[in-house]
Amino acid sequence: MSMLKIRRKASGGVKPSSKLRGDIQGLRALAVTAVIFDHLLHWPSGGFVGVDIFFVISGFLITGILAKEFTRTGHISFTGFYTRRIRRIIPVSLLVLAATVLTAKLLYTASNFESVLWDSIASFFFVGNWRYAATGTDYFAAGGSPSPLQHFWSLAVEEQFYFVWPWLMLGILLLVTKLWKVSAPRAVRISGLAMAVAIIASFAWALEQSSSAPTVAYFSSLTRTWELGVGALLALFAGAFVGIPAAARTLLAWLGTAGMLASIFFVTSGPGFPAPGGVFPVAATAAVIAAGIGAEAKHNYLLTNPVSRYLGDVSYSLYLWHFPVIIFLGVFYPEGGIAYTFIALGLTLALSVASYHLVEKPFNKAPILVKHDSKTEGRRAWQKWRTAHASVFQNGGLLALTVTTAVVVAIVLVRPTSSPSAEEAAAYNERLASTGAGTSAPAAPVADTPRSKILGGLSAALATAAWPKLSPSVDNVMAEGMPMEATLGCGAADVFDPMSCGFGNPSNPEVVVFGDSLGTTLMPTVREALESDYYVRGLTLAACAVIDLEVEFESEAVRDNCLNVRAEAVRYIQERRPEAVLVIENYAWANSKKLTSRAAGEAMQEEWRAAAQSFISKVSGSTKRVVFVAPPPEGKQLADCASKVSTPSSCVSDIPGTWQQVREVESKLDGATYLDTLHWFCVSGKCPSFSGTTPIKRDFIHPTQQYAQQVAVDFREMYDQIP
Repeated sequence: MSMLKIRRKASGGVKPSSKLRGDIQGLRALAVTAVIFDHLLHWPSGGFVGVDIFFVISGFLITGILAKEFTRTGHISFTGFYTRRIRRIIPVSLLVLAATVLTAKLLYTASNFESVLWDSIASFFFVGNWRYAATGTDYFAAGGSPSPLQHFWSLAVEEQFYFVWPWLMLGILLLVTKLWKVSAPRAVRISGLAMAVAIIASFAWALEQSSSAPTVAYFSSLTRTWELGVGALLALFAGAFVGIPAAARTLLAWLGTAGMLASIFFVTSGPGFPAPGGVFPVAATAAVIAAGIGAEAKHNYLLTNPVSRYLGDVSYSLYLWHFPVIIFLGVFYPEGGIAYTFIALGLTLALSVASYHLVEKPFNKAPILVKHDSKTEGRRAWQKWRTAHASVFQNGGLLALTVTTAVVVAIVLVRPTSSPSAEEAAAYNERLASTGAGTSAPAAPVADTPRSKILGGLSAALATAAWPKLSPSVDNVMAEGMPMEATLGCGAADVFDPMSCGFGNPSNPEVVVFGDSLGTTLMPTVREALESDYYVRGLTLAACAVIDLEVEFESEAVRDNCLNVRAEAVRYIQERRPEAVLVIENYAWANSKKLTSRAAGEAMQEEWRAAAQSFISKVSGSTKRVVFVAPPPEGKQLADCASKVSTPSSCVSDIPGTWQQVREVESKLDGATYLDTLHWFCVSGKCPSFSGTTPIKRDFIHPTQQYAQQVAVDFREMYDQIP
């Protein structure tokens, strides 16, 4: 995205500027810094709006270039336009894509590498945004590491916009100048009216999609067009801003800057993005750009200082490099930390500066795809280019190599030691022997009980320094670890169809499993333990908060379906009167991003308690036992934390605070029993990723079918002890 020179006549006593737009470079610096800190530190809360800032800048600059060309020549050269885009975009992106694929090959397991390879292909052809939208990737999700190329989605949105907008713009311009005989400047303004219509349509669609399909809305070029369009509209009506008085110009710039900072620090993720949540940062960015049209806004030092301008220069390289660095470095620093943060920043800056001076800047001026009158002229052009950049390649290359090598060495030397020594493992086992089982058990279990065997497997996994040969393997755990019940109706059970998620002899006493997707993964355990004596029926629906919680759903359709299943399940229980109702759902619903009230802490606990008691009151008269089963604590996803350079300790997780808060509530409910399963997953507050050679979970929370069956004997013992 090249900078735009403004050379307009002064108006209202304002001195025209012939300088490059330093404030726009400062905008880029602010945007990329916000995005990097958001991805690296998850702070500030609205750092992701840096992408929205980039969209407005891009729409303004590129449309301005096209409008100026048409005003000057009466035409737009698409050959020239797309040649400039290729020289500007492709060299560095190709370098980052190649480096990312190579690094993934060196670090990742086969399945993760294959995923990155497909991501790189989608990114190269500028369709990555649709790939992530189609696969249901949640930009804000915390359950598992994202693709190191996920950030390429915004580049795809921009290029898709530029596959359409220049052609549409030229068509309108030619139509009004040839048929209506209007001047080129007026034709440019008329094309602005068409863009205004596109902005309104895109924004309206973004409002609808942000509510009904937020994941698609976030990545879709159709819901992002309005942001690029706002910048384009500024360029098409730039003349309206030339005569702004100097004082008003400065005030507008500062108000816009303050608005962007407010967006970065106070906007939060969730439903409502990109519309209406993107309005504030987009409007603030537009204000800053408008303030600099025709003349420079004074005293906007936050954006125009030399550091900001240089970071703006290298912002494209910074944006492309930062995310692969953050993701790959996390393999060596799974717990993050200060060293991880500074090394990530240093390596990102080193790679970006190197690629800017050695690739981006030189190739932006290279005579690539340029038609020459003769071979001699072509050779002269290349010779001139090589001569102009000889010193950059020589000195800059050496400097970049030195800095990058130093940072990589620092990674190796400073990286935390993840493998426990033999002495540490022995000491740890002694602590386990003295303190007993997981936090749910007050004393050491009796030898050779099902519980002691489970805890022994977890303790051994925590003390293991090398990966065993897992079955299913890390590459296959997602597919092979899925419970077969998921294919037999349990993913979305038809409540009143006995063939849907029903197992065993229907004439036996009935046990109902009522839950979300964790209800589905509990089915192998319950079936293994009880099916010989009971008819096991699953009333399960993925992504449904089954007790009477008021939560934010992905869409209205998901909400309606969940509420319908809730009501039908209660009616089923009241009619069938099963011997027991086992209730299980993801405690992650307890966080403030899911509850409609956004309650947290004690307020969240009270809301959860009220919802659980409400459910109990509806079914307690229709069953002998209401049993709340503790779900697995959310942890690390094996496919993400296990790599060619990691150790088992890299995949050990802690028990989340929200899990413990909800556990405290459900263990004290009136009219229900609490079945504490924490010892299936954690010991002494630490949760490994496998036991023996069996992976415990297939992702960050759902147990594998194999492990679910292994704990069935312990489940039967606990069930038989329920009053």
